Amino acid sequence: SEVLRAYGLPILESKVVQSAEEARTFAAETGCPVVMKVISDDIVHKTDVGGVVLDVATPDQAALEFDQMMKRIGDSVPDARIKGIMMRKMIPAGEEVILGLKHDRVFGPVVMFGLGGVFVELLKDVRFGVTPVDPATIERMISGLKGSALFGSFRGRAARDMASVRECIGRLSQLAAECPQIEELDINPLIILEEGKGSFAADARIILKNNT
Repeated sequence: SEVLRAYGLPILESKVVQSAEEARTFAAETGCPVVMKVISDDIVHKTDVGGVVLDVATPDQAALEFDQMMKRIGDSVPDARIKGIMMRKMIPAGEEVILGLKHDRVFGPVVMFGLGGVFVELLKDVRFGVTPVDPATIERMISGLKGSALFGSFRGRAARDMASVRECIGRLSQLAAECPQIEELDINPLIILEEGKGSFAADARIILKNNT
């Protein structure tokens, strides 16, 4: 995530906290509301055991939720090994898209953009651009999606902030040129808010080339 931040990509800061006091401090420094989620390989369905809390409004509430979550999980899954509770700032709902970077054997680094979230596997609505991508290519990648109408305004809903998406695609292209050791990169989802409010990467994954 530090690499993505260095290139100006809007990564949400997250931290795994180990105590109620750490939870309070993170919420105070990051700003509320925040999301809290238990981190444990022994718990598959975290929501079912009370391991996910959304919209935590104050630092004091974050501290309280930490203690209550640990108690709930201790009662329902007493043998679970808990690594901590992951916290990050909560952002409003928006349109979910996927941004990616892949090294193609023929074309070299290729940027990918498409519908994300629950649609990524269902619709496979994605477009590709060989880096470095220029503004015209970025426009073709966005407008070429079958679901591109989702980014506009309709039925009283504001248009999505596509200027921030264009910037993200351009920065990803720059990253591809300057970091050739990256084999694959996925930002899924990138959440696009209303026009003027930006976009935020909720999750990212980077795979480096194996040069051995």
